[in-house]
Amino acid sequence: MNKEIENLSPRQEEIEESVLEKLDQVETIEEGIKVDEEYFSGISDTIAEIQEEVDAIEAKNKGEIEKLEKQIEALLIEIPNDFKPMYDKVREKYRFNSPITKLTGTACAKCRMQISSAEAGEINNSFQHRICSGCGRIIISNQVS
Repeated sequence: MNKEIENLSPRQEEIEESVLEKLDQVETIEEGIKVDEEYFSGISDTIAEIQEEVDAIEAKNKGEIEKLEKQIEALLIEIPNDFKPMYDKVREKYRFNSPITKLTGTACAKCRMQISSAEAGEINNSFQHRICSGCGRIIISNQVS
């Protein structure tokens, strides 16, 4: 029995050392987990703050957009009925990029495509309009404000 105890004693010490090493590793990992939890908590707080800012900006912009849409609707009502189909077609193509342009001399203000002097005179003198053959926008008199 003594012989068996002598043989197993070194093995017991090795196992005890291994257990202590594993406990140290567990402790280190637990400390790392705490640090990571604090880090992720900070990230979550930051995300929440950013979300609040985005929501506030979105609410502000939503109000402004609604106001502008009401103004657009009111202005669209004022467009003469014979002009509406052409305007709608051009507006669909150039929705946020100026569907209407003014005449600059005898040229389209957007693409600089020249029109005849007679057409330019009609546009300026009788407040008519033309579709630009260059860019497809509606050309109106430069005297219209």
